[in-house]
Order: sequence, then C-alpha cells, then structure tokens
Amino acid sequence: MKRSDELPVYETEIQRIWAEQDFEKHGMQGLVGRSLEVYFPGWWNRGAGSDFELACVRMGYVLHFGSVEVHLQSSGWTAHRHHQNPEYNQVILHAVLYHQSGLSVCTESSTEVSEFELAPRLKTLEPETRKRSKKRLRRIDRFPGHCGV
Repeated sequence: MKRSDELPVYETEIQRIWAEQDFEKHGMQGLVGRSLEVYFPGWWNRGAGSDFELACVRMGYVLHFGSVEVHLQSSGWTAHRHHQNPEYNQVILHAVLYHQSGLSVCTESSTEVSEFELAPRLKTLEPETRKRSKKRLRRIDRFPGHCGV
C-alpha cells in the first residue's frame, strides 16, 4: 500500500473507516503488542475535542472507556498540539493510518496513549472525497442510542 503522502487521503476518511470499523479485526494488536478489541468505536464528535467519544476498547485484559483520536500519521498528535490540551486527557487510543516509529503519544497529564495502525489491516484504500466521508459519518451519527453526546 502506498504511503499517505502519495494518496489523497483525508482525515475524515480515516474517521469514517474507524466509525464503520472497515478493516480486518481478527487478531488485532496495539503497537506495544497487547491484544486489542473494539467493543464500541465511540460516537463521532463534530465539535472541538477528540474525534470519537464514549468508546469502549479492550487492550490486553483491561477494558477502557474514553475517547479515540484519529490521524493520518502518528505525528498528527503533536502537530495538532493535543499533548498540550487537557481536552485530550481522556483519550484511550490513537488510531492512525500510518504509525511513525520513534514518536510517543502522551496527554497533557503525561499519560501515554496506546496507538493502533490501520494501514496493514485495510483491504483496499480507495480514498473518498471529504464530502462523501462526512455524509457517511453523519449517517452513522444518527444510529439509535446516540443521546446527545
């Protein structure tokens, strides 16, 4: 698969992939080798703050509840200054299209955030337009059970 700088992939498309769980889920592991299972990807957040709220993810033997932040690459975390913003202290998982080795992801409260790379698990990556990705995300946002997050 080509790198993100060779493909016109927008962050909204990565958000759509996460929301729809549109990747191979069998045998998932975070980058530190712990098993990973997504029980609920979270509700898409159209406002300020993390991309998905109220997610439920099992990492290893521990069940985590919190937010998921999505970027094209690992460096998106610091580029967007999330490490300096307390609104991102509740993030439990950083889902990226491409992991960049040597970069750690920490919150403003100095908590290390687990990272999950999507690219190796995608069947194909046929980027959609921003408009189409946002339309699909809005459709997901209307699923029953979403109570004003």
